Amino acid sequence: MNFKTGSYTSDQLPLSVYHGGECPAVSKTELDRINQSYAHYLEGKNSKGIEGVSKPLVEGGALHCLALTPELFQSEYRILPGGLNRRTREGRALYDSIVAAGKPVITSLTFTRLEAMAGAILNHPSASQLLQGGVPETSYIWTDPGTGVLCKCRPDYMTGLVISDIKTCVDASYEAFQRHIIEYRYHVQGAYFVDGTYAVTKQKRDFVLIAVEKTAPFAVAAYKLDEDTLELGRAEYRKNLQTYNLYQKNPDKWPGYDSGVQTMTLPRWAKRNGAEVKSVSAGVLI
Repeated sequence: MNFKTGSYTSDQLPLSVYHGGECPAVSKTELDRINQSYAHYLEGKNSKGIEGVSKPLVEGGALHCLALTPELFQSEYRILPGGLNRRTREGRALYDSIVAAGKPVITSLTFTRLEAMAGAILNHPSASQLLQGGVPETSYIWTDPGTGVLCKCRPDYMTGLVISDIKTCVDASYEAFQRHIIEYRYHVQGAYFVDGTYAVTKQKRDFVLIAVEKTAPFAVAAYKLDEDTLELGRAEYRKNLQTYNLYQKNPDKWPGYDSGVQTMTLPRWAKRNGAEVKSVSAGVLI
């Protein structure tokens, strides 16, 4: 398939093709790998299709399906019955028949938990409104004007001028989720998605994260990223694209961490903590 700039429905560009090698554009996941090192990006590209889809990705996809397109769940996923014993002939035969369907498989316990999480999202006053009357999982492909790199994004859901993305977490409270945003670079995703959809549609959108906790009571919160946060993410993704472009033009450049010997020094906070420990130790009589 020849991918040109534009938007693609989930039927036109299935998720397996979007994440596969057939679509050469750079995704946010790949930006995260580039941010670590170009060697990590290459490893991600080379390992596609070699290892099975990870459990977190399967569960994440199942949650998205239950929350965004529940009518498709039975055709897209398979559930292992509770109490299935694969050590018996009958149990093994049933398991093999379920796996042979070629669909992602989850356990009945996982399904119950994911169903509760999806229900919590759809019962949340704001989140439920954000996930109505729009379009799920449309892919956008565009050329970054600063580097000429072909880019792609796949928003979970778009309603009017709002992009909504579902994120699972341990703690969805304001302060805890701030840390999640920094750790997982959700601000980079927000800027990348806002700019990518604008490049195709010429419409500026807001970016909202719908956070749902992984354990009961499966609390939910919705957070719109402000302009300052998006600008920080924009600077980071542009830096990552520049790194990608540099290696594309210089394939023999060392792809890993610094190739030389670096002098290591500890950060200021560690030195402060060390001084405090030393001070306390000096006051202890032995």
